[in-house]
Amino acid sequence: RQTPQLLEVPKFDLSSATAINEMFYSATQIQYIEPYDLDNEAPNITSILYTFRGCSNLKNVPITSCSNISDFRSSFISNKFTSFDLDCSSATLVTNMFEQCTQMDICNATFPNNFTNTSYMFDGCNNLKEIKPFNTINVTNSRTMFRSTYALRDLSDDLWDFRNATN
Repeated sequence: RQTPQLLEVPKFDLSSATAINEMFYSATQIQYIEPYDLDNEAPNITSILYTFRGCSNLKNVPITSCSNISDFRSSFISNKFTSFDLDCSSATLVTNMFEQCTQMDICNATFPNNFTNTSYMFDGCNNLKEIKPFNTINVTNSRTMFRSTYALRDLSDDLWDFRNATN
């Protein structure tokens, strides 16, 4: 599961893959992964749980499309990309999605309006300055969603509504 010595990989054929969970888990040395168009190259994959978690030197977002993905839990923990701008409109699970992405300064992802749990989603993203607003009215657990997001200054958009959150 852990691949700390991995430096580079060829682009794999994922056309018949149904799961790539933990595929690059803890590949701490890898700096670049040729991006995958998951919508077209891997249309049967719906989860990228832990797939790029712990790739602490990865400087690019290793996917160019992901509108078919529903499970993003812990998928990009500690990555070093600076921006994230993808259609994540099928996402239902996003806990810890960007945790400790310390270099990310903008998140322009498109998210749906059906989240109930956003805990740790941006935890430790200390350079994050801007997030494209998404509707949080259904969120009941937002525990430490924005902890240590020191550069984030404005969550005034009406979509940021946590009135139903109990945590």
